[in-house]
Formats: sequence, C-alpha cells, structure tokens
Amino acid sequence: MRFKRRRSLVPRIRQRPNQEDAVPDHVYKSIEVTGSSTKDVTDAIRRAVDKASETVRNIDWVEVVSIRGHVEDGSLEYLQVTTKIGFRLD
Repeated sequence: MRFKRRRSLVPRIRQRPNQEDAVPDHVYKSIEVTGSSTKDVTDAIRRAVDKASETVRNIDWVEVVSIRGHVEDGSLEYLQVTTKIGFRLD
C-alpha cells in the first residue's frame, strides 16, 4: 500500500538574502510612568511619555497598563494613566 504525500498546510518561509540584517536584535528595558490630565486619556499618556523622554533615551513604545480617575465631591477631577514605556538599551 502506497501513501500519497500531502502538501503541508503550513506555508514555507522563504528567507530573503540578508534577511538577518533586516531583523532588529535590540534589547529593551521598560519602566512604569503614570501621567495625569484634566482633559483626556491621550493627554495623560503624552504627559507620561514627554516627562520620561526628558531623562530616558531611545524610547520606542508605550503600553497602557491602567486608567483610573480621581473623584472629589462626586465629580471627576482628573485622570491618571499608568503606562509601561519601553526603550532600547545601548
């Protein structure tokens, strides 16, 4: 009895010339920074990234970890957004 060879369902990955050069081999470190804003979430994120970029080089990405608001007398006073900020190590 002979079995037919089936084609693989997983596509083959063809390596282009110099593909290894195109793939970054960076190493990252991340820090948590919380930004605040009376406007909106985006403004709080920008404040966190802007402040971190004053002392941290090579910032490449930001991830929102949590969003919370500060309430006084039943009214939302400001938002706090905790971010994880990633930067490349030299």
